[in-house]
Amino acid sequence: MILFSIGFGPDAAGKVMMNFGPLNKPGGHRRLNVAVSRARKEMRVFATLRAEQIDLSRTSAPGARDLKHFLEFAEHGPSSPISVSTSRTMSASARPIRARSIRRPIRKHSLSGGTSLGSCE
Repeated sequence: MILFSIGFGPDAAGKVMMNFGPLNKPGGHRRLNVAVSRARKEMRVFATLRAEQIDLSRTSAPGARDLKHFLEFAEHGPSSPISVSTSRTMSASARPIRARSIRRPIRKHSLSGGTSLGSCE
């Protein structure tokens, strides 16, 4: 089990700065991908920051975008709003995580399925 703590959050006034440290830098989305893909069976996420607090109109960093999507998934699970939009909005390095998270429950019920079907990439 991985215990994953998000160290970013709102200030005392409730404002969230869109500075997510290394995630805002070039390649930052890859750091997030490495961090969230290490759990073999289970990950528990601890955060005061909520996905809806990340305003993507205030940052263009792929790492910030992927953090928002990761938090949406952590909060809502497989039925998260990103289930449909992930393939177009999430960075290429983060997509395999999403594919595995969808494929696992399908295989658990003895069903088969592929990934990236219909993808234009």
